[in-house]
Amino acid sequence: MKIWKYDLNTGENLIQIPKQAQIVHVGKQGDYDFYLWAKVDPDAAVETRQFHVVETGEEFDPKLTFVGTILMSDTYVLHVLEETNL
Repeated sequence: MKIWKYDLNTGENLIQIPKQAQIVHVGKQGDYDFYLWAKVDPDAAVETRQFHVVETGEEFDPKLTFVGTILMSDTYVLHVLEETNL
């Protein structure tokens, strides 16, 4: 097993990630960049997973699964959600 880091952007994110990957953290690194970290089996087959990053107060599909919150600053907070019904 390994921990791998994936770039995130606001809006929709399609990520190629090994199957059965477990999300362990979402957060900010540096001043403006934010990421998702996952525990992965590097030898596993790869699948596409869909994540959405929304700002506090922004509407989103209630079918999305909450992954975590990213504190970008005192006044700017992002939330990561996953589409689990692909």
